[in-house]
Amino acid sequence: MLGRDTLGIVSCARVLMLALCAAFLAWCIAAKTVSDHYARSDPEVALSWDSAHPVALVNLAERRRKAGTPDDLLEAVRLAKRAIVSEPLAPNALAILGTIAAGEGDGTKAEALMTLAATRAPRHLLPQAYVYAVSLQNRDYRRAASALDAMLRVRSVEGEVSPTLQAFLGDPGGSEELTRLLASDPPWRLGLMDDLFKRWRDPDGLARLVGMLNAGPTPLRSEELRPYLSKLIEVGRLEQAYLTWLQHLPPDRLSQLTHLYNGRFQYELSNLPFDWSMQPVRGAAVDLARGAQDTVLRVGFSGTRVPFRHVSHLLVLPPGNYRFTGSVKADRLQNERGLRWRIFCIENPEASLGETDLVAGNVPWRNFQVDFSVPTSACRAQNLILELPARVALEQQVSGLISYAALDIQKRL
Repeated sequence: MLGRDTLGIVSCARVLMLALCAAFLAWCIAAKTVSDHYARSDPEVALSWDSAHPVALVNLAERRRKAGTPDDLLEAVRLAKRAIVSEPLAPNALAILGTIAAGEGDGTKAEALMTLAATRAPRHLLPQAYVYAVSLQNRDYRRAASALDAMLRVRSVEGEVSPTLQAFLGDPGGSEELTRLLASDPPWRLGLMDDLFKRWRDPDGLARLVGMLNAGPTPLRSEELRPYLSKLIEVGRLEQAYLTWLQHLPPDRLSQLTHLYNGRFQYELSNLPFDWSMQPVRGAAVDLARGAQDTVLRVGFSGTRVPFRHVSHLLVLPPGNYRFTGSVKADRLQNERGLRWRIFCIENPEASLGETDLVAGNVPWRNFQVDFSVPTSACRAQNLILELPARVALEQQVSGLISYAALDIQKRL
């Protein structure tokens, strides 16, 4: 049996041991907290608390790598290797080692390290970018497409990568791989396609890409097709734009196509060229009122000055004689002149092919028509526009409501 004094000593030792353990645990927690806090902003301070902190080691290695002197590069390698010992296959450390190897001209070693880093951390941009560049150089388009997808899922770098897509578009195998990737409908597709169309580096390659996508399981949506058609029209490829738009239409609409597409507003507006374009403008509200028989285009004015010409329709009418018809109604439409429809060749917007009568005041539903002719030259496309033909600012003052229905264009014999 142990005496009371012996038991007391043992008890005190246990209490002391527990206190030491608690103090050590508190120190570890404090060291981790401080090192985590300073790992990115001041990695040297972080390492003074935890000499094996992988994030601090990587950030300090990156700083030394950027310094660029031979001694700094050697230290960067040493720090990166310490980070890997602390956290095996740490992707950032692998990327730093890969970058240094690339700078030293050791492409084989750099590619191996960067490939390992990209596999280990798909969301790390640097190794993915390296793998992407090397794969494009080697014409390994499938691998390049995979790296491209990984990069764009991490960050919106469409502006940086879209110039490099010329490598895909200029090679049949590359076009096929890029189409396959885009057909999977990744979340970044809209942004990349928009940037491609704005840059307009390879029109024929883009045309092939659009054609292949539209023939696949996920054709371009209206918001993706709009910048492409607008660019085609801007550079004068009207026929190509129109044919691309026609291919976008569902078969049932294509079979019922008229000179004025969607003239009765029977389809949801796409705001694509060759459909109605309705742009917002302060002081006016444009909407469609769908009824049992007809859908009515309504434009309401709030009584302010509005340079209104914000409802239009691009047409591609061959040379010949035509008649534009419809119905109109006005409710307390107060304006010095009134509203009208006007048709003109896009090559010469100041010269009208035809104009409807001006409408103002209170007008019950009534039919209207205007005959016009499309000339044989300098009129590849036409614009039909609803406008307030104000000659001075005072004539832009307008209030009330005007409505249109059953719009159509027919060929005259």
